Amino acid sequence: MKHNNDNVPGFETLGPDGQGKPGETPFNTRDFTSRKEAGIALEESEQRYRSYINNMPYGMFVADEQGRFQFVNPSACELSGYEEHELLGMKILELVSRQSRRAGVRLFRQVMEHGKGPEGAT
Repeated sequence: MKHNNDNVPGFETLGPDGQGKPGETPFNTRDFTSRKEAGIALEESEQRYRSYINNMPYGMFVADEQGRFQFVNPSACELSGYEEHELLGMKILELVSRQSRRAGVRLFRQVMEHGKGPEGAT
């Protein structure tokens, strides 16, 4: 049996104990094609998102609550002069000049408390 996208639809047959043991009756059959298609659509969406992030000309740095980088895109590496493996695990303040650290700490705290920095902050 073919589905409209030429993939075999997903069916599962379950025995009365829910384990799908062969030869048992009664049984029911469920079509999980839509769940399978939703999974494929989600995967394609994630791939597009990943492509946008990895190819955008702006540096994206994602840090945890302690200020340690958990994700950086290639532009972030280019901006900072560090390789991805070097940045991951580094703290934000390691990239901030001594003169700017007090302001950097203030900005980080504001983002952690309010989910965003002040208007115009970069």
